[in-house]
Amino acid sequence: MPSRSIQAPDKHELEFLSGGGFTGAYMRSLDWSRTSLGSVESWPQSLRTSVSICLNSAFAILVWWGPDLVMLYNDAYSAIVSNKHPKALGSSGREIFPEVWETIGPMLDSVMKQGRAVRADDLLLSLERNGYPEECYFTFSYSPILDESGGVGGVFTPVQETTEKVIGERRLRTLSNLAAVRTGKVKSAEEACHSLVAAIRENKADLPFWAIYLFENGSGGAKRVAFTGASDCFELAPQSINEAVLWPPIGDLTCGSSSCRDIASIPVVNVPKDSYGRTITQWLAMPLPKSGGGDSKGFVIAGLNPRKRLDEQYKSFMSLVADHVAATIADAEAFEQERKRADGLAEIDRAKTTFFSNASHEFRTPLTLMLGPIEAMLERANLHADVSMEELQLVHRNGLRLLKLVNTLLDFARIEAGRVNALYEPTDLARLTADTASAFTSAMEQAGLVYVIDCPSISEPVHVDREMWEKIVLNLISNAFKFTLSGSITVRLRTNGDMAVLSVEDTGTGIPLQELPRIFDRFHRVEGARGRTHEGSGIGLALLQELVKLHGGSIRAESIFGKGSTFSVSIPLGTAHLPADRLRTVPTLTSTGNATEAFVEEAFRWLPQADRPADHPTDFASDSVQAPHEQNLSGRILLAEDNADMRGYVKRLLGDRYHVEVVGDGEAALAEIRRNPPDLVLTDVMMPRLDGFQLLQALRGDPTLSTIPVILLSARAGEDARIEGMQAGADDYIVKPFTARELLARVTAHLAMSRTNENLRQSEKLAGAGRLAATVSHELNNPLAIAMNMIYLAQRDSTVEGQRHYLAGAERELKRIARLANRTLSFYRGNSPRECFSISTLVQELVEIFMVVCSTKGISIDVDAASDLLVYGSKDELAQAITNLLSNAIDAVGENGMINVRCKRYLDPKSSREMVLIVVADNGHGIGKSNRERLFEPFFTTKDRSGTGLGLWIVKDIVAKHHGSLRMRTRTHGNRKGTIVAIILPSRAPSLEVISSEAA
Repeated sequence: MPSRSIQAPDKHELEFLSGGGFTGAYMRSLDWSRTSLGSVESWPQSLRTSVSICLNSAFAILVWWGPDLVMLYNDAYSAIVSNKHPKALGSSGREIFPEVWETIGPMLDSVMKQGRAVRADDLLLSLERNGYPEECYFTFSYSPILDESGGVGGVFTPVQETTEKVIGERRLRTLSNLAAVRTGKVKSAEEACHSLVAAIRENKADLPFWAIYLFENGSGGAKRVAFTGASDCFELAPQSINEAVLWPPIGDLTCGSSSCRDIASIPVVNVPKDSYGRTITQWLAMPLPKSGGGDSKGFVIAGLNPRKRLDEQYKSFMSLVADHVAATIADAEAFEQERKRADGLAEIDRAKTTFFSNASHEFRTPLTLMLGPIEAMLERANLHADVSMEELQLVHRNGLRLLKLVNTLLDFARIEAGRVNALYEPTDLARLTADTASAFTSAMEQAGLVYVIDCPSISEPVHVDREMWEKIVLNLISNAFKFTLSGSITVRLRTNGDMAVLSVEDTGTGIPLQELPRIFDRFHRVEGARGRTHEGSGIGLALLQELVKLHGGSIRAESIFGKGSTFSVSIPLGTAHLPADRLRTVPTLTSTGNATEAFVEEAFRWLPQADRPADHPTDFASDSVQAPHEQNLSGRILLAEDNADMRGYVKRLLGDRYHVEVVGDGEAALAEIRRNPPDLVLTDVMMPRLDGFQLLQALRGDPTLSTIPVILLSARAGEDARIEGMQAGADDYIVKPFTARELLARVTAHLAMSRTNENLRQSEKLAGAGRLAATVSHELNNPLAIAMNMIYLAQRDSTVEGQRHYLAGAERELKRIARLANRTLSFYRGNSPRECFSISTLVQELVEIFMVVCSTKGISIDVDAASDLLVYGSKDELAQAITNLLSNAIDAVGENGMINVRCKRYLDPKSSREMVLIVVADNGHGIGKSNRERLFEPFFTTKDRSGTGLGLWIVKDIVAKHHGSLRMRTRTHGNRKGTIVAIILPSRAPSLEVISSEAA
């Protein structure tokens, strides 16, 4: 560029350059003839006008002129170019801004050539205006300036630097994110540090590296807890720091002093870079501010933005970040202390829950001893003359009442412990509510009350836990009956928007206004309330509220004292409010008849003696304790029970059929078992010295005793207790109080399975023996149940023809049990004979066996087996595999389902080898996605209340032994819902026709 000289201005020629402050004076002093623009006298009027506007504007304006894009600007713009001023004045833009010309050059060129304006908002330009590439942001427009020829002579550029705005907003977002972490209630200091660096990580420009250190108590050093940034920064921020290191200066940080160092002054081998590839040249170590005057918990090490010097704004921002970090850590430590205090209170609460559970054991044992013998006496056709039926019924009713109270207390204990596992299933809520409410009809009539059940059908099924819903209905009606001495009780069910609403309205004594707010408090009772009885624990409505909450609903009470009350329960429709893992797609037919009986019996007990029905004995005919006709199995049973009365009762129940030995605790039981192993162990759970679970663990851990069947007796009811017992290795779990028939049936079943396993115990390893016991249980459960039911029906039937029919069916099922047992034994001994046989015939025979079971359940089973399909292998083993698939299909479809069985030729598309395809398809509920990958694992089952989880595992093992493959396809939604399982085996016969792989 030509040299410049300052000359005296020509006032006439330079009038358009008047004003403009220092920049205007400088422009007037320049010898423009030495620039590419030429002397001022030669400037066109369009340029003069543009420059005049520029100089006299308070806004930063830049004029680019001519092909060289010479720069002319005002005082406001000179602050933007900083140390490039005044050199930039009259110079080509390419020379002044080479570092950003790749960005702005094409924009200017477009305006000069096309004459169309362009605009940029908050455009990032890294200007080297202060000795380093600086992060700068600008909002500007490039507008064409038309010269006298009508062409574009230059570009008019108003400019606003937005650097502080853009960076300020970015830093504000970071501070906001850090504040959100603090309000998020992190649970520990370490968790707080990790959450903080996750928020810091989003601002990679201002905080390219950030490490949080906490002082180690008593060591004089500090440990890095969390960090964000490149891994090559660890030399500057090591995992552990002690007082001997030069960087960071831990002594200064302990005293509360900050330290900022340039990378050149820190002894480091690898110079770290940020995520954009730029060298981090400045490092800052800051102590975390003390909270409440206490000692600092630690410090931070930060790598600074290479494109921004540590000015006052940057320092203030870093200080605010450190404040947030320190405050969040302090809050987390306070929360942790509070959590420890809460844990202490929770431990007290758990101790209370444990007390309830332990007390329940003491309640349920005498209940068993009361209700069991009384039920047996009531069942006998001829009572002794000195035994009063009325007295027995009185004892029985009070026993049921005590059982109801115990169950209510246990329900509360489980809810407080978070151990209530509800199963929500689609339910005809109107029908369930009406059926439950109708149990009180007789009591209402005897009391002279008008009883209205108004439950019209609801258009869609409602997802509820059936047992819990019955308890809700029973509690509401029982409560209304208790406090309604005359008038009416009305039970209504309606839908209101997306809610199902149950209301129970009565004309009873009502609730005082001041008592309404506390009516759902546990153990709260309204003093002086007029009712049929003053009995009550004050826990019914509190339990009711908890059960409603488990359904995502609410309950409210409205009452006018002396006129009556209305209780309303609202639960949402649909399933969005319920936990997905507790939903059941297929409804069950289970009922809590015992619970209903207890409520109704209690209601009758509230009536005056004259109002009680004379013919209201409890019907126990369905629970007959008669043993099946052919129950002549012998066996030796060891009973471990600490209650002497319970020991005597159980021994009397089983003593007529089995040899029963009794001991008083688990330790004595273990000693006796080791001395003389029994055929079956019947043990209480809660015993002194060695409890039932510890005894079970000892037996399962001893290879010589691990196969002995163990049945647990426990006062702990509920699905979670049963699951815990089965997961611990028990063969069965019986809840007290139990009936004599239930105990006899379960003991008989497990002794039968034990005899089947007896020949294997000496030859199999521990794992094989365990699998065998579970497998026999899996395979024999259904036919054994059928046989037991048939024998029971034969005893009850009064005709000889009926007895013969039932006994014939029982004999057939027992023979099937024997065949399956022999097949199982052969399979695990590994000596099953191998032969070439017709798989088609085997499939048809097995389907015929299952026809009886399917017909009783209304299941349609269709078979299509091509003839002359031969395979080589174990006929017994393949029979077991197909039997397992058929059993699973029957369980899956339930009543009135459909099963299709096919046996075809199949051509392997990979090897072109002829195979045999056996397909078992059902239209059941399908298998959920979360369970599919684990279906073939041993002991994994999707069944809620039965199943060993070995069926498909055995099928897979058998198919693998026969060099075949196993495939499965399942759907849980739509019209094609169900499961298809296919076994593919090598064929041993020439093919006449084969089906394609697509058909498989």
